[in-house]
Amino acid sequence: LKSGALPPEGLNDSKQLTRAQRDHMFPQIMNSCHIGQGWVEADVIDELGLTNALKKATFDAVSQLEADHETIIVIDGSQNFLEGTHYTSSKTTIGADASVPI
Repeated sequence: LKSGALPPEGLNDSKQLTRAQRDHMFPQIMNSCHIGQGWVEADVIDELGLTNALKKATFDAVSQLEADHETIIVIDGSQNFLEGTHYTSSKTTIGADASVPI
């Protein structure tokens, strides 16, 4: 969260929200949260393979945040795509997008 910001009320797994709820939450998320985006093109996926491309995208996204090696980073799922990086406080949680507050 950005300094002084509160988590958007009603935030949940996007699949659990209606389109109207997602549209309503989007500006709140953008205003209250630091956002990092990781993208890889199809040719990069072809070159690296899906798992390594996901690792690259995750690292690229987290690198845009104000995170250091002590920042707790929760990745939704069972595979820690930041394992082996300097983000040593990263962990995985299945269903994190619905259960872990920002």
